[in-house]
Amino acid sequence: MSLFSSSPTWQNSGSISALNGTVTLNAPGSASAVIGVSGTFIGKLKVVGSGDTIESNGVQGGRLLFRSGVGSTGSNETIRDNNSPDTEFRIVTGGRSITVEMIEYTSGTAEVKITASATSSTVFINGPVHSSMEEAVRNGRAFSVGTGSQSVGSGNIIKSTFFNPPTSGVNAFVTLRQFTNNSTSTPQQVNFYVSPTELASGDVTPNNLKTGGVTSAIRFRTLTNATSLGTPTLSQVLPINGIEKSIEVLRMVQPGEIFGYQLSGVGNGSLLNTLQMSMTFIWYEEAAN
Repeated sequence: MSLFSSSPTWQNSGSISALNGTVTLNAPGSASAVIGVSGTFIGKLKVVGSGDTIESNGVQGGRLLFRSGVGSTGSNETIRDNNSPDTEFRIVTGGRSITVEMIEYTSGTAEVKITASATSSTVFINGPVHSSMEEAVRNGRAFSVGTGSQSVGSGNIIKSTFFNPPTSGVNAFVTLRQFTNNSTSTPQQVNFYVSPTELASGDVTPNNLKTGGVTSAIRFRTLTNATSLGTPTLSQVLPINGIEKSIEVLRMVQPGEIFGYQLSGVGNGSLLNTLQMSMTFIWYEEAAN
């Protein structure tokens, strides 16, 4: 009698050479799958699965892609050009069907082969383990924005608001808030506001930490004048001599929520002397649903 028992497997392969073209596999009861992608083509593929059969057109959910030596790619999509090598991905399946779809297409033909198994794959615990931020950077969902170094004159303050619009569809996870000033004697203050009134102008476009990534949903504004954001929720002293003050406590900003920061003189008052000051924010975004 064999010491090893066989488990069910399912397999399908096909070619995709047009936008919205697909290769699909019904694999009821499968736990994992290997997806091979080859061919000289330029485009983007998406991998989804469903608890229903292909024919029933059930709700589709993304299937996160894993690669050997990399771990999770942080996405269920892969972009290829005519210089990309043949690639093998692993996914956790579940449900009944697996679909690979061409969601962006320029030219060429993609050869796709899907092999599913009833047993799970140990590849999901092998190799690097990425943090949420690392996966967001890889997937083009991480951003930075700031006021830049500004000359703030005496009698003024510099402030900013960070607003996640109600219709954004994403949660923003702020991982870093960084503040600097070049005072050499009197410490200044950084003031935090939970739900301030959004600044009326001063938009700054966030920068995606991956070149060519999507545009952020966040609306960031900054202004320098004599008007305060009001009574702060929390105030802290800023270091002098250009030393950075960093806040790394993770803050979640859901759709419709806003927070703000203000750099001011002692006691939340205006600056007594002209200073160079700056604020920088780093965050990543995830689908809200």
